[in-house]
Amino acid sequence: PVAVESASRVQVLERLGSIGGPGSGPGRFREPAGVVAGLRGNIYVADTGNHRVQVLDDAGTPTATLGSFGWDVGEFDAPHALALSPVRRATLYVADRGSRRVQGCDVVNMVYRSVAEDTADKRLDPTALAVGRRNELYIADAAGHRVWRLSVDGDVEWMRGEFGASLDQLNAPAGLALDDSGGMLLADAGNRRLVRMDFAGNALAAWRPSGLGIPGPVAWRDGLWFVCDSDAGGVVVVDDAGVAVTAIGRDDVASPGGVAVRDDVVYITDRGAHDIKRYRIAAASAG
Repeated sequence: PVAVESASRVQVLERLGSIGGPGSGPGRFREPAGVVAGLRGNIYVADTGNHRVQVLDDAGTPTATLGSFGWDVGEFDAPHALALSPVRRATLYVADRGSRRVQGCDVVNMVYRSVAEDTADKRLDPTALAVGRRNELYIADAAGHRVWRLSVDGDVEWMRGEFGASLDQLNAPAGLALDDSGGMLLADAGNRRLVRMDFAGNALAAWRPSGLGIPGPVAWRDGLWFVCDSDAGGVVVVDDAGVAVTAIGRDDVASPGGVAVRDDVVYITDRGAHDIKRYRIAAASAG
């Protein structure tokens, strides 16, 4: 069945069904949030309420569980957002929001490390993550109303933003994604807008696409931005001029926690239904 309204450059062909449901066993979730699609077919899901990350194959079958509840390295307290880097070695970054830190996991050797932590002078509430082409890590920080960029060695290269509503200010950012050239889109949730930035974090434009309420997690593919809407539900698809071209899952996903796109499939975590909705799309390109 057609899941959403059609649009000129994105057409949803069908809803492919759901993965998971409420529970704590393998392949079951409690308020899932961040989701990323790996290059080898794996899907990584922040299983927030179960304090772990689950790994699924392309069919949705659980293959591994990362972490458990706790505050030591390799343990999680309400993991929220994820980012995956294939550069150098495959590293999964986890926004361990309850512990106010970001952890990295070498998914080949299963070695964890702390990447960024809350400190007295640098309060951290990590709500979104992205990895650049040089393995640099971007962190959306809701507590500091800013975005960080860390080098591959973990050094803070810059921070951008402060509390406010002007173009170069932010209010509780909740989503972040990069395009192929390193440009960035930040979901400025408190200001109910999207902020387009260049690779150095300079704000270029503020967008308020029609139909978008409160923006949340963001994904990018082929010139289009897929933005979770925590107000109206579902995901709004926005082109690189800031124009909304369609919405996905408005009737199905009331509480989107994360979005990922691979090939012609969109994955949306549903915090309320404790599952992952999948949609097949066509013409998912701005060209």
